[in-house]
Amino acid sequence: MAKQRTLVCLVSDQAVPNYLFIKELYQFGDEILLVASDKMKDKVSKLAEALNWTNANIHTHVLSNIGIEDDFIQLRHELSSLLEAERQYVANLTGGNKPMAIALYEQMKAKANSEMYYMPYGKMHFQQIETGERLDVKTKITLADYFAMYGIIFRPTKSTCLGDRTLADAFFKVYTTKMMNKEVVEALKNLQPHRNDKSIDITAEVASALDYFGYLPKSEGKLTKKEIEYLTGGWFEEWAYYGIKEQYGLGDEYIAINAHIGKSNNELDVVLVRHNMLQIVECKSGIEDKKMLNSHLAKANSIKANIKALSATSTLLDLSGEKSVRENWKMAADAIGIGYMGKEALMDKARCFAFVK
Repeated sequence: MAKQRTLVCLVSDQAVPNYLFIKELYQFGDEILLVASDKMKDKVSKLAEALNWTNANIHTHVLSNIGIEDDFIQLRHELSSLLEAERQYVANLTGGNKPMAIALYEQMKAKANSEMYYMPYGKMHFQQIETGERLDVKTKITLADYFAMYGIIFRPTKSTCLGDRTLADAFFKVYTTKMMNKEVVEALKNLQPHRNDKSIDITAEVASALDYFGYLPKSEGKLTKKEIEYLTGGWFEEWAYYGIKEQYGLGDEYIAINAHIGKSNNELDVVLVRHNMLQIVECKSGIEDKKMLNSHLAKANSIKANIKALSATSTLLDLSGEKSVRENWKMAADAIGIGYMGKEALMDKARCFAFVK
């Protein structure tokens, strides 16, 4: 009679390796054992929710004493009493901390019927320790599941795009091939305080700016909220969204524009998951005031910090006209570990979206 099979995972801040391990190695009838320290016990329910398996038999073992995760001798003793001789165990050693991984390795090695795996850093495969066999990951994590495993509220917005790729491309061409006169820049800046207004009347200055871009309003003499957002930077977000989506063939479940994140309702310009890596893209058209500019960097950095995912990346796209301004923002982005793409790079079709991993 075949022994009952149990998948064992050590829970840590890095949720992706465990999620992928279970998705790849789970067989019908398997039980799942999640081992967590006291400070990681809240991560267990988030991982279980992201798996979204209502019929799976998932057990949780929280280590008995606070701080035991750093005590190798106690860990070995507790894991020894936890693992049953009549079961077959398949373990992922990627999670937990180093003492937990080594202690589980020692206990698993002592069992005749066991398998152990780990995920090499930055790779999308699992390595079996006993045989060296490589198991390539076939699972593709959606945006919703990625945020769910970290317990972050994710609400994609529907129909957020005002136009299509052609309209966004037209705006991009104007921004990158024409010298923006001060009157146009000033008119766009004056629109920014009205981004939350339902609609506004078009002034002579704004009408002149619309003519400059060749943009025809949906209603004569008025701009809607969506149009105001578009003219003050939304077009650039759509340009990045359409470009990335088309270049990498991403479905709606893997890329979103203006998605709302967390309880504070932060809005990310563009966010995507590719190769099971979360990637945040913030777009700065160059007309934003200093407060808005700072929010681009702070937003991307805070999401990354809250997730604590080693593979998560953030990139700032910047169309600022003056070279000195771009250099300052590149330095600011570099200082907090955020990637940067300036105007020259974005104008190069061969490499403008090369930052996507």
